Parts: sequence; structure tokens; C-alpha cells
Amino acid sequence: MFAVNVLFILLGALFDTLLLLLVVIPMLMPMVRELGIDPVHFGVVSTVNMMIGLIHPPMGQVLFLISGITGIKVSAILREIWVLLFMMIVALFVLAFVPVITLWVPEMAGYVPQGTFH
Repeated sequence: MFAVNVLFILLGALFDTLLLLLVVIPMLMPMVRELGIDPVHFGVVSTVNMMIGLIHPPMGQVLFLISGITGIKVSAILREIWVLLFMMIVALFVLAFVPVITLWVPEMAGYVPQGTFH
């Protein structure tokens, strides 16, 4: 999971989330099944990774969107976003390595985890 998180953070900084969703995730799913990682847990972690990619420089599409709407320069937004970005990465790693947090609500709704790491 650590390698997948690092891969998604790096790819999220360079590519669009749609590309990651349509190309990279299907390539990783056989590995996820083979390693016994729950697909729901992997999906949540992948989604959070892609959210971080939307605000992570240099691509940071949301940064340019916010700049266009508010009229604030991207450089000013970047100066303020680092704390939020750090907190999101910490939350990502907590979610990635404590699957109980991710799978608690689905299990309460009757979902039976499929992976060995749950």
C-alpha cells in the first residue's frame, strides 16, 4: 500500500485524475487481489490519493480553478495550502494502514471484507 500511495501521489502531480482512474487502477487491480487487499479499501485509498493530486503542485487543477474564481494568484494559494496538503497526506496514510477505519461503515451495512488485510 505504501508503494501504491507514493505512486499515486507522484502520478497525481503529473496527470489528470481521469487518466489515473481509467488506466492505472485497472492495471493495479490484479495485484490488489493477489495481495489480499480489500477492493473497497483500495478504492477509498485511491480516491483520497486522487483528491490530493487535484491540489498537489505542479498540476493542481483545483488550485487553478480557485485562482480563476477568486482572482487570487496561484502563488498566494500555494503559500497557504501546504498545511492542508500535509494533513491530507497524514490522513491518507492512516486510512491506508488502518483498514478498519475505511471498512467500518460498509461492514455495518452488511459488507463482508474480501481481503486478508482487514
